[in-house]
Amino acid sequence: MRAGYWFGGFNGLTWMMSLGTPMVLLLERLGGSSFQVGLATSFVFLLFPVQVLATSTLERLGFQRQMVFAWTARTLFLVVPLGLAWLAPVDHEPWMANAVVASVFLFCLFRAVGVAAHVPWFSAILPDALRGRYWATEGAIVSTVGVAALLSCTALFAGLPEWTAFRWVYGIALFGSVMAIANLIRLPTGPRPAPSPIRNLTREAVSFCLRPGLFRHYLMFALLGAIANIR
Repeated sequence: MRAGYWFGGFNGLTWMMSLGTPMVLLLERLGGSSFQVGLATSFVFLLFPVQVLATSTLERLGFQRQMVFAWTARTLFLVVPLGLAWLAPVDHEPWMANAVVASVFLFCLFRAVGVAAHVPWFSAILPDALRGRYWATEGAIVSTVGVAALLSCTALFAGLPEWTAFRWVYGIALFGSVMAIANLIRLPTGPRPAPSPIRNLTREAVSFCLRPGLFRHYLMFALLGAIANIR
């Protein structure tokens, strides 16, 4: 599972740079409105229903194929902000901010399709006794990468011309995404999950949420954590 740790690190590097503060700074530099900034930063949450629907294709595609496909597709949309950074426009046009918002939407759309396979796949190939240690270690790696990414972005914007800093930021994000895919390919494919037809998703989801058990306890903690992070 060493490739899983590398995936976590490179993946964290990508989304922290492509969906974090640099994205907001780029939209503001291109004349994006507060509505466009708010919309772009909310796509991860707005597309959660797609993540649920994407579980219906796991049985047909398999964990690895679906996640590698989705991660490859989302990588393509990092080219849009990187291309705008290379253009380094003196006067921004309305289409530029719109292009960034559209690229973020498509990036998050394919992210939702792929992330539906992430935890189920890794849980399927991890021994039961090592799951807790793996996820704790992976979380520590992602957190460390997050701090390093924050400091790196600060140094880039402090020491380089604005558009050069944007090129570096999105170039690093693109590199991280490619390396994340390379490490996904190195992992074992794992067994295919049981079929989960779309027509049954709503009933099953409601059942999981209302049925007494460990999942409902986990759901409550997850909701509290999400509320605390948003605030």
